[in-house]
Amino acid sequence: FAQPLCGPSRASLFSGRWPSDTGIITNAHRTQKELDESECTMGAVFQEAGYETALFGKVHSMVRFSGEYDTKCGFDFWNSWDRGGPRYRDPLLGTNIGGSQSASTLKQLKMSLRRGKKTAYRKIEHVGEYGPQFNYEMISAFLTRHGRAQSEGGTTPFFMYWPMILSHGPGGPRPPNESLPLTDPVLEDETEIFHRRIAIGDELIGKVLQRLKQEGLDSNTIVLLVSDNGTPRHYSAMVDGVVVTGAKKQNLGDESVRVLGLLRYPNVVKPTVINDMVSMTDVIPTLMEAAGITSFPASKDPPIGQSFWQATVGEGTLGSEEGQPRLDRWVFSFSGNREPAVVAHSTEWKISNTGKVYRRNGFYQLTLRFPRTICRLNLLPMAQDVFEKTIDAGFKFTMPGARTTHTKLCTLVCNADLLPECEAS
Repeated sequence: FAQPLCGPSRASLFSGRWPSDTGIITNAHRTQKELDESECTMGAVFQEAGYETALFGKVHSMVRFSGEYDTKCGFDFWNSWDRGGPRYRDPLLGTNIGGSQSASTLKQLKMSLRRGKKTAYRKIEHVGEYGPQFNYEMISAFLTRHGRAQSEGGTTPFFMYWPMILSHGPGGPRPPNESLPLTDPVLEDETEIFHRRIAIGDELIGKVLQRLKQEGLDSNTIVLLVSDNGTPRHYSAMVDGVVVTGAKKQNLGDESVRVLGLLRYPNVVKPTVINDMVSMTDVIPTLMEAAGITSFPASKDPPIGQSFWQATVGEGTLGSEEGQPRLDRWVFSFSGNREPAVVAHSTEWKISNTGKVYRRNGFYQLTLRFPRTICRLNLLPMAQDVFEKTIDAGFKFTMPGARTTHTKLCTLVCNADLLPECEAS
């Protein structure tokens, strides 16, 4: 489970914390806080553990640290779109890679990266280049660096974060087809353009996997691929025989937050499906366990998620106790767009701050249930948690089964009609 928007999702992925913890609930970076340095965590975990770290792609809520990703966020090398200027054709990208400040062409930057050369941060306009392909070329150079080092007996491991620019539109007033390579035929239909962006992303992911194999790195490299939110509402797809229409920004439907998650580790992770609840907050603990990292940077806020590593290797389930799945685990999603909402999700239930309760009947299929369900089926503790996170997010909580809204927290109890209400003081 992700968040219904890319900014909050990436902030949760990178910090291991909920949007109510980070304060990043929308993409409105001009009016809300960015990540604190104590929350710019993922790269720092691996850098402190002795990994060489790199970042290639779209920097979102940690853009305030542009030029300091190495010291503030734990990335030794980076080539990033720092939320300013074009990202696709003729991209404007920031980097610290280069033997000198004059290194600016793709060829020069790749050569510098293969040699581990760094210089002062600067932004470079890469005229004639295509942003996603450019970042792939930099990734390829980074993998070549480590492939060569491994073949020569090197033992320094690497961690790479690739927050893709795809499959987002070009942004601003630019026409949608400007998100495609200059060599592509001109497309006018926005759905066709979106599908083409997805296909390009697939192609580049495949090329990275192939590059890992060519460099002799695939057998000892963990690859995790996740999406940061559902698609916009005017796109749809067939998923397990069900037509799913996108719902980006909308928090009450699974279509906005239940997303792709794939993990690959040859000879260790066997093909399987994890049916436990997994969220972006679980990624840092999972990768730490997989890498055998037991210490956490003292300057960083610890993640609140749980590792799902044992479930991927077939030795347990997420949060299992005595081998039994933790099917009562809940994860949360937040939306500050349109109708502000906080939603708790479990394998069977969904509770929102709007007072609504849903039961899951299948893949992306929900049924609205009576508010008394909360008291009858002992869901009150989770309704209380939704209440608390709603207030933390600065939203209003609507009491299930009533029209009253609350902006201050109280303790929920079940009344004689089996409906939640505030405990009398």
